[in-house]
Amino acid sequence: MGLNDLIHIGNEPDEPILKLLDEVVLGTNGAHHKHLDTREKIVHVDTPIYFTLRRRENVLSNITFCERGDHRYVRYFAFSPKFQSSGQKKGGNNRKSALYDLIDNYFEESLNDVDYYYAYIDPNNEKSLWLSQRFGFSELTKLNTQTFSRTNPNRSERYHGGLNWEEVKTNVRDSFSSWTFYNEHYLKRGKFHALRNPDGVIIALMMSERAEWQIDRLPGKFGGLLVKLVPFLPFVRKLIRPNKHSFFVPEAVWVKDNDPKLLVELFESVLDSEKENVMIWWMPQSDECYNAVHDKVKWGLLDRLIGVSEVSVMIRSKKKLELTPPFYTIAYDFI
Repeated sequence: MGLNDLIHIGNEPDEPILKLLDEVVLGTNGAHHKHLDTREKIVHVDTPIYFTLRRRENVLSNITFCERGDHRYVRYFAFSPKFQSSGQKKGGNNRKSALYDLIDNYFEESLNDVDYYYAYIDPNNEKSLWLSQRFGFSELTKLNTQTFSRTNPNRSERYHGGLNWEEVKTNVRDSFSSWTFYNEHYLKRGKFHALRNPDGVIIALMMSERAEWQIDRLPGKFGGLLVKLVPFLPFVRKLIRPNKHSFFVPEAVWVKDNDPKLLVELFESVLDSEKENVMIWWMPQSDECYNAVHDKVKWGLLDRLIGVSEVSVMIRSKKKLELTPPFYTIAYDFI
């Protein structure tokens, strides 16, 4: 039986796919983590196509494409240990090369029907970067990964939580609908947080998604050692729980006049309201709000420990594209 006979394409994540995604550890160099809530999250993935290689009842590899109008987002790219190398940039046997060729052919043929594919890659993860380039992806731009942490966050009297899409859609669309990659699938089912002035007008706004990871290694030269030391560090252990680390991911962050005090007031209020201590915010480097407030905000202890890291936005297309910043980031794509 050849590799072509083992390829399956479907729209539902069955148990073999879930089993593989439960086991996969993300990251090769630097940070290593595992998603603990994949089974909960995956049922909400937008219009997925699951491209899998199977042998008997086992999924040896999976790549998921989310259909978004004229383009597709790539996520859940995972190989079983039998297909994983030791983290080197290249290498592998003929069977693996044949698998890569099958995936590459799928990209090439489907680009007759969609304008482009895009994905997020950690540029320090040499294996993932090499794989994206192997499949014809090139870097479009970069994102920043910014943590915000508080051991004892304060909630503002101006805070209003639990807002739904109908209450905020005008604010969100006015601020973000012109951004590249903007999509409302998750916004329409999302949980929104706001600050209102005495007249009831929204002066700060964001949507949030909660995630749970198992952290095996943190970013940085001493990331492996730091994870082992966390239980013995009083303040850090409240922010990082390696075996079950929960945090919030913001989306559609807007504050009036890009006021850094409003941003901190909003973020702290959300953390206090939701009984969390950490946010991880992925945003384009062209984000006007972030660039305006970055040097004026005290981001917290976690930022001092691990700093800001970058994520590459990789894209593949047959067409000459004119995708311009700013680039909208969807919180669900990172969790």
